[in-house]
Amino acid sequence: MRVPGLTEKRRRTAHVDKEKSTDEIFEHVIRGVRLSRLRELLRRRDEDDRRRERNSWGNTPEPSTA
Repeated sequence: MRVPGLTEKRRRTAHVDKEKSTDEIFEHVIRGVRLSRLRELLRRRDEDDRRRERNSWGNTPEPSTA
């Protein structure tokens, strides 16, 4: 079994050392909120479309003989 060395610990935390400005953090959060809201709206629209499709088949009148 291998024991993690000092270099491996540094490699794992190297990306944390870069600090982001407050503006960058807010932009990232806002983008994430917008994307999740968009996904939610698209999912709802798809569900509504499926419901309408199912209901439209049930309401179709049968053809009558002339």
